[in-house]
Amino acid sequence: MRLFLFSILVTFNINSALANEPRVCSDLATTACSPGGRDDGTGRRFSANEIRSRQLQFSLQMDSFIEEKAQESLNGEGPNGDNFLNSVIKAFNLENTEQSPCYQNRDSSCMEAAREGLGSMLRNNGQTMSAVRSGQPNNVGPVSLLNLDVVVNMAEFQDLNEAITERSAELALPEGVETSIETQIFPEAKRLILERIASLNIDESLRESITARVNAIDFDGTTCSGDDGTRAGLDQVYIDNAFYQPATNTIQYCSGSLQSSTSHFSIFTGIAHEIAHSIDPCNIEMGTSFNYPRGNVTSEELDGSFYLPGVISCLRSPESLEARNVSEELRGAPPDAQFNNEEMMYHCEDQITESFCDWFAAEVISDYITTNFPKLTPDQVASGYINANATICDFMDSNNRVHPNSRSRINRLFLVNPEIREHIGCQQPP
Repeated sequence: MRLFLFSILVTFNINSALANEPRVCSDLATTACSPGGRDDGTGRRFSANEIRSRQLQFSLQMDSFIEEKAQESLNGEGPNGDNFLNSVIKAFNLENTEQSPCYQNRDSSCMEAAREGLGSMLRNNGQTMSAVRSGQPNNVGPVSLLNLDVVVNMAEFQDLNEAITERSAELALPEGVETSIETQIFPEAKRLILERIASLNIDESLRESITARVNAIDFDGTTCSGDDGTRAGLDQVYIDNAFYQPATNTIQYCSGSLQSSTSHFSIFTGIAHEIAHSIDPCNIEMGTSFNYPRGNVTSEELDGSFYLPGVISCLRSPESLEARNVSEELRGAPPDAQFNNEEMMYHCEDQITESFCDWFAAEVISDYITTNFPKLTPDQVASGYINANATICDFMDSNNRVHPNSRSRINRLFLVNPEIREHIGCQQPP
């Protein structure tokens, strides 16, 4: 096995690639960030037009399903009978005046208005209430917060939400992909990262605690949460992202990401990146025996105290990602300034954290692909690494608070990794 730190210490001019090499050997970022979709033999990265078409089809199918299920509940087919209909009418003030659609009647106009209000709540998984509490528009007119609470806590509403969640998963997720993540991609990513941890030259007790932390990570599915911690209703289908939750030591790979790509290159890279967050420079003190120095220390001292100081210094260097300490810059502190580390979580507003996780993912992706997809053609392999990096092209600005410039992330991490270069068919640096 090659030395663990070799790829991050390699710096060379990728523009010196030989003329007979694949073009991506000198610039992977330009192709990865260009429009269009591509197959890579493990799945497909969809084009923007394909994604919009898939999402439109999903929306139309779910609209029809929600309308049907809402109507069934409003017709009194649930355990509370007419009480559910009356509660929805009260929640949306549909019988307050003579002009209200449900004033002293329950005709088709009344039922349509009730179905519209209930459907809006179901599409947002009850977040109409959150909008009311925050004073934001809720798209269904004036509502009663107290009566909305009543509706949300009724068995009919809970049953509807469960049915919608199940149906949205059926429609949004490509067949078998979530199972593949849970039974193949996620376990393999953990295994390969644990192999890398086993090769680290670090204190044995620290290695054991880091290994235990990674071993304990669970996959928490593809239904991602909103910013306020609530489930994001049908909107979660459009979240193209993945998350590590340090408090629960779990990761989620959002179904919106699977609307964009079913490529194992893409999915594995995202999963490995999120697993690495469990032991990154921000989260390393949670659940492991590692501790940064406390008291008055400099940023440089904290960088040097990390369990892989060579990785941090390299990722900070101009020849690599030049990962910036944004929290220090925002405070206007000079590089040698001291601060009290008791008062803050170091590295958590710092590009080094995402850089570290990108680097870790690049370390293990080629092992996963060569083991599980050994018969890919050279063109499919190149397309795969293009697909793996297409998801990070939204961060082209180097002033992003947590992400370095996308071109650097792709060309100065993935493209200089010796195993990735060999896999694509690129010449190694001298």
